[in-house]
Amino acid sequence: MLKLSLYDYIYIISNIFSTFIVFKLMCVFFDRTYVNKRIEFVSYISYLILISLIYLKFNRPIVTLLSNVVMFFVLSFNYKATIQTRSIAIILMYTMLMVVESIIFLLTRALSNKLVTGFSNEDFLIISLVATKIVSYIMVLVADTLKNIKTGINISNLNWLAIFFIPLGTLFITYTIISDSIYSEENILISVVILFFINILVFYLYDALANEYAKKVEAGLLRQQNNYYSKQFEIMEKSQENIKMLQHDMNNHIIVLQALVEKGDREKALNYIKKFIDSFDYRHEYAKTGNFDVDSILNYKIQEAKDKGIDVNLKLKIPEQMNISSFDICIILGNLLDNAIEATSKLQSGREISIDLDFDKNVLFMSISNTFDGKVIYKNNRIQTRHKDKEKHGIGLNNVQNVVEKYDGEMEIYHTDSTFYVDILIYSL
Repeated sequence: MLKLSLYDYIYIISNIFSTFIVFKLMCVFFDRTYVNKRIEFVSYISYLILISLIYLKFNRPIVTLLSNVVMFFVLSFNYKATIQTRSIAIILMYTMLMVVESIIFLLTRALSNKLVTGFSNEDFLIISLVATKIVSYIMVLVADTLKNIKTGINISNLNWLAIFFIPLGTLFITYTIISDSIYSEENILISVVILFFINILVFYLYDALANEYAKKVEAGLLRQQNNYYSKQFEIMEKSQENIKMLQHDMNNHIIVLQALVEKGDREKALNYIKKFIDSFDYRHEYAKTGNFDVDSILNYKIQEAKDKGIDVNLKLKIPEQMNISSFDICIILGNLLDNAIEATSKLQSGREISIDLDFDKNVLFMSISNTFDGKVIYKNNRIQTRHKDKEKHGIGLNNVQNVVEKYDGEMEIYHTDSTFYVDILIYSL
């Protein structure tokens, strides 16, 4: 029967954590939208069993390396991607993990040579193993968090603190337990296992909460879009009604105008034409580009501004279709116009907003400016909200910046004493 050391037991148990790290890395590099969750779960359980058996059977670095690379590649088939994308992702993933493992091993060996006493070679191997898993997971969490930021999801300072504190706390506790000679091997093993599972469960809950938050953000955007679209459909229905009325009464109008012209009553004829035009002037349709997303948002927000006594200057030159998602255009225009309306509505006079959208050679230029009271709060060279409730306000410009960066675009914010400007360039649309 194979005799296992304390290190062997902890290594096998740590493979559960390693499997979770691999899963999180796959989530960073691949999209899980169309994944069969059952097959995905079985594949990772199989990976866990196989790497443990390979370690027990061979326990050779080269065998472990090759088997991991092959199994990483197999796991990647849970997700839709080209062979080239898979290969690059697997190489990057394994390189990242190998770099972390090498650095931790060298640091541990250096410490083992300098620190005095009581630590056996096995103790330092265990600390090195646990440290490698913890640091690897911190690296994955940071990568995943940066990906969330790229997609427009804000990560709070508390979440950033949790990302670092929980794994590092685990490492410190593990070091303390192993360095204290009063604990038996069984107690050390149980303690390390519990700490690993605490980390997995805590960050599983963190992921669940992050996903719920993302769903709430998406639901909020959907509600906004529904409002915009509902208003746009109302505008379109009104336009259709006007066209039907025009078609139905056209002959009668022509007969009346003909009679007025024949009588030589030029003034009455002109007044009749004016009333005729006014009756079909549906004033709520400010944007008529044919781009349904843009028209919907602009018509909704411009009407909101008009209701607050704000003059809106609109200049549009965009196609009916652009390669930017409706969610993203909703985030950009919705947030910028909300900010502009809020700032301008505080003025007693001179309320004015200018909107300029221009699309040329696959480049979208957006410029939104508004008059304001000239008061701007800066912190660390970033504009801060003037709302007392800073948790619910002040994230609009950050969300816009994140979306612009998602398309590798540029955003410039500047102001005079009376006018606030936001200019955006988005390329390759």
